[in-house]
Amino acid sequence: MKFKKVDSEDHGEISPYKFGHFAIYMLLGSLCYRITGERHRCRTNCEIGILVTKDIREHEQTFQKPTHEPRTGLCYELIGDFQLVGEIGSYENAYHRAEQYYETVDNPHQWSVEPEFEIQMIVLLELADSIDYKISDSEKRIYATSHSSTESNTNAITSNRFSIR
Repeated sequence: MKFKKVDSEDHGEISPYKFGHFAIYMLLGSLCYRITGERHRCRTNCEIGILVTKDIREHEQTFQKPTHEPRTGLCYELIGDFQLVGEIGSYENAYHRAEQYYETVDNPHQWSVEPEFEIQMIVLLELADSIDYKISDSEKRIYATSHSSTESNTNAITSNRFSIR
């Protein structure tokens, strides 16, 4: 068996894009467990999601740069989401912390098209649409066209899931 030596200086960073996918899949999986009545599995998934999100927030350089405070806010928001779905503690505190970080942003629209934020929005829009929460066609069109510069597979998700009826 071979082991690769990894320097602490050369450990590589977790891609915000991959983190966004991890978080949303963990959250969706947790929601599925909750909907099907498997509350223990839901809670376990949410606990794992919280631990991984906290670890990334505290140790990944991409999330610690002063210019990347919105990413720290996103971590707190996701922790709140996991707490809410898994019925773990007080999600309001996590949402309040997220709000504090988001308020420091000069240009929130710039951050809204970053991959880790975009993937979260796609799912929220899909959920809103599935429960007949009225999102106008013009709002969907604005969302779909404002994200045309991001990665192609994310665009494919957007165009497939949010076709204007």
